[in-house]
Amino acid sequence: MKTKASGAKAGVRVRLESKALTLSANCPLDHTNPITCPLHDLRRLSEPDRQKWVKGLTLPDLRYLVLYHETCAIERQRQATRPRQRRVGKTPNVER
Repeated sequence: MKTKASGAKAGVRVRLESKALTLSANCPLDHTNPITCPLHDLRRLSEPDRQKWVKGLTLPDLRYLVLYHETCAIERQRQATRPRQRRVGKTPNVER
C-alpha cells in the first residue's frame, strides 16, 4: 500500500526524470550541445541509452542535474541581456 508521501515522491521523480531526459537531448536555451555542459557526452547516446542513464540516477542527483541546468539557463540569459562593458583606454588598431 502506497502512502501519500511515497506517492508524492514518485511523482517528483517522474517529473525530474522527464526534465532530465529533455535536458539530455540538447540545451533548452539554444538547442545545441555545448562542450562545457556536463551532459555533452551523454547527448551523443541514443535515446534508449539516455533513458537508461537517467533512470539510474538517484533522486538527489536528478534534483541537482535539473537545478544545475536551471541555474545555467538563468545565468546565460542574464549575460545575454547585460550590456557589454567598454574597455577604457583601448583604441582599435586602425591604419591611417
